[in-house]
Amino acid sequence: MSYNRRSFLKTVSRIGATTVALPYFIKPSALGLGNTVAPSNRISLGFIGIGDHGYGVNFLSFARKCQNHTHISKICDADFKRVKEIQDIANKQIDGVQLEDKDCIHDFRQIIDDPTIDAVVISTPDHWHVPMSIMALKKGKHVFCEKPTRSLDEGKMLVDAVKASGKVYQTGLEDRSIPSYRQLIELCQNGYIGDLETAYVSVPRGGLPNVEIKEEPIPEGLDWEIWLGPAKYAPYQAQRCKYTFRWIRDYSVGMIADWGTHTFDTGCVALLGPDKNEYASKIELLEEPKFAKGLFNTAYDFSIKYTFSNGKTVFLDTGETYTRIQGSKGWIECPAYPSRANASDPKILDAFLKTSDKKYRTEPMNEHRNFVDSIKSGRPVYMPAIAQDALCWNMHAGAIAMDLNESLEFKNGKFTNEKANSMTSATYRDAWKF
Repeated sequence: MSYNRRSFLKTVSRIGATTVALPYFIKPSALGLGNTVAPSNRISLGFIGIGDHGYGVNFLSFARKCQNHTHISKICDADFKRVKEIQDIANKQIDGVQLEDKDCIHDFRQIIDDPTIDAVVISTPDHWHVPMSIMALKKGKHVFCEKPTRSLDEGKMLVDAVKASGKVYQTGLEDRSIPSYRQLIELCQNGYIGDLETAYVSVPRGGLPNVEIKEEPIPEGLDWEIWLGPAKYAPYQAQRCKYTFRWIRDYSVGMIADWGTHTFDTGCVALLGPDKNEYASKIELLEEPKFAKGLFNTAYDFSIKYTFSNGKTVFLDTGETYTRIQGSKGWIECPAYPSRANASDPKILDAFLKTSDKKYRTEPMNEHRNFVDSIKSGRPVYMPAIAQDALCWNMHAGAIAMDLNESLEFKNGKFTNEKANSMTSATYRDAWKF
């Protein structure tokens, strides 16, 4: 099949970018939802990283959707001013949460070492995800952690640590809770568009500027040494933090691992099956990737073809956020993030699954409740470490191919390109090895 990115983008129906604002939260008691059980009978949670996503999504989801099952014991962030802000907001707005000063800290090790905490919720920059997760698992904690990993090899390290610990690990990827994605996956996996052929997925282009590297004063309350942690030392610069850390290779690998883990995951689950967790055998660059210069040094414009062992392919592109699966009898897509599904024939979406059809297990109460239920019941989570490993492996393989500006082939557990094999690991400062 020939593939031209620019012509394909013109044919894909899309919904314009949507801005999602966090709603104003009122106390659950005002809605008649204030009933709780004693903290001693609930899972004790410690939160590490309470930025926009850490608080606005993870903290609030556990507090509001798991309130009869969990107790928020401690919060932590390298930015201690942020900790105090969240302490004040949470104490005023959330029933069942009363954080004392001793519960609000800036050094995450106090949470990991606390024997009274059952599980940690990690919402830090990417370079801290796996080190903190492994440290917590070794201390006997269950772990809920945001994606992605920092390097290709970190996924396997995490899988091994979870297995050795016997604890529950859940990847913080909300896509597997979205009804339209579940519909897309179930219709594809049950043959409603015929034999599955190809997935087309896309992520935002980013449009990174060229930013000069410089040193700026460290803000009051920020422990820059803890923020950096295992990453190599660099002087503080505001754009190293917040959302833009994702565009700096010391901390992440850019859009491919940020948005790519969303659309690529749904595309692979729909195309290959929910439990395949495959590494691609070929990673082909269809265009020369574009990189910014200076502080931001990850690829922001690219087009990659992934081929798996069964011959099926996934095209990963930049431009919009969509996922389309092509079959021999038509296609299904979610043309934005998130959005209702579309299909080549609207009747496909009206299909009722037969009793004999495969159902895709998800959690309508979201990944946070799925994590809590798994701790209590022993039932597997729907996004375990092994699934995150395969997903992030493919993203990192694509990033390595772009860094080399060469297509790659993966055979017998390694790349045929030795330079690529030397780029699979992250380095860690001695003070923060784990």
